[in-house]
Amino acid sequence: MLRRGWRYRLEPLGTAVGPGPTHLALYELEGTLETLTADLGSAMQAGVISLPDWFTRFASLEAIAVDERVTG
Repeated sequence: MLRRGWRYRLEPLGTAVGPGPTHLALYELEGTLETLTADLGSAMQAGVISLPDWFTRFASLEAIAVDERVTG
């Protein structure tokens, strides 16, 4: 389950070679990544979620916390 999320616009630092990613979506999840991706795939096949024509790829990373969460 998606607990919360953030979206960012990315800008290259210095001289970039070729086009790179332009946006980052960061999500805090509850449950397993496998369940979430399976649910996402099902929703896309059912037409519940559609992606714009310019959207060309997903890239996923699973981050493991190295310390306790810092709250402000």
